Amino acid sequence: MQMIESVRFFTSYDANKYLGTLFRLRRKEQKISELELSKLLGISQQQVSRYENGLTNFNIIILFKFFYALNMNSKEVEGIFNELKGFYSDSSFGGL
Repeated sequence: MQMIESVRFFTSYDANKYLGTLFRLRRKEQKISELELSKLLGISQQQVSRYENGLTNFNIIILFKFFYALNMNSKEVEGIFNELKGFYSDSSFGGL
């Protein structure tokens, strides 16, 4: 997946920063404004900005809303989850 490779430099950062950057790139690729995305997600434009800047934790519900709103296919979602494993693969999480 091309988008994951373009944000791989965030490996040392947290998962929220990674996801936010990924979703912002995808939104811009699809020429969707923050306001349009906020309406699709049912949240404010300001909250979209906070997610995209890694300032807010993603929960599973909003994560899947982003996947759906940004038309991400199952291969892309699988790739994202595989990347996220790297953020949580230390012993404190049981070596996911």
